[in-house]
Amino acid sequence: MNIKDFIPPIILKVKNKILGKQKVDGVIEEEYESYQSAQTKCVNGDYQNIELCDMIAEKTIVYKDSLIQQPNSLTATNVFLLAAINNIRITDSLKSMTILDFGGACGAHFFEIRKFLPETFNLKWIVVETPQMVLSAKTKHIETKELIFIDNMNNLPPIDFIYSSSTLQYTAKPYEFLENLLKVGANSILFNRMMFNENDRDLITIQKSSLSNNGPGPMPKQFTDKIISYPHTTLSFNKFNSVVLKSYNLTWVFNEATGSYKIGNESIIGRGLFYTKIS
Repeated sequence: MNIKDFIPPIILKVKNKILGKQKVDGVIEEEYESYQSAQTKCVNGDYQNIELCDMIAEKTIVYKDSLIQQPNSLTATNVFLLAAINNIRITDSLKSMTILDFGGACGAHFFEIRKFLPETFNLKWIVVETPQMVLSAKTKHIETKELIFIDNMNNLPPIDFIYSSSTLQYTAKPYEFLENLLKVGANSILFNRMMFNENDRDLITIQKSSLSNNGPGPMPKQFTDKIISYPHTTLSFNKFNSVVLKSYNLTWVFNEATGSYKIGNESIIGRGLFYTKIS
């Protein structure tokens, strides 16, 4: 499956059928019957948008350079990623590792984690992103021998570990992408900053944020801040977990609320999940 399916074409003549309204932090949030109907109401939030992708690339370059001057920093996001990688390395600390970072933008996760690992450690980090995000990363020369950007999951090398942070819920077909990630056959998978509904149903709403909030660090001066919006699916935890448990064991569960927000009376949770393949 090609990552361009993140954002399908906007169908301008589709009339939204609103299923109901949910209250999100004091704002009435509309619930939609499909990702496509929500997409018709969104502006500037297309992850194929050149301005958005170029800004994230520029931010990542500045962020990468700033990390060189700083001591290693653990955050609520990267601490679980580092723990998962080191858990895998315990069995053979000298073994090389190939990581698939699904939805990893312009590689900020790689630059954070690389500082914690020995320079002699043989690492290949493959980011799967939209064609425009990949183009922006390559054009800005972010790609290295260790960090590679691709826009599809065809002809992958053997993958040891899959990482995905707050990504599936923004795709047009989250369960289809989930199935394709499982087919890669990695020994371990970490889903971080996931937003789930414990009431056992999916919720499709529109999430709004400032352009400047996308990507690491402050917005470069050449860009103008604006509101962007994009469809968001709050996945049923039971449905998501049952799909993965067909071929993986759930090894770690941890609360991670940075990727979640409240929706009315629904039982919304922010969670990270580390799975290991059933042998």
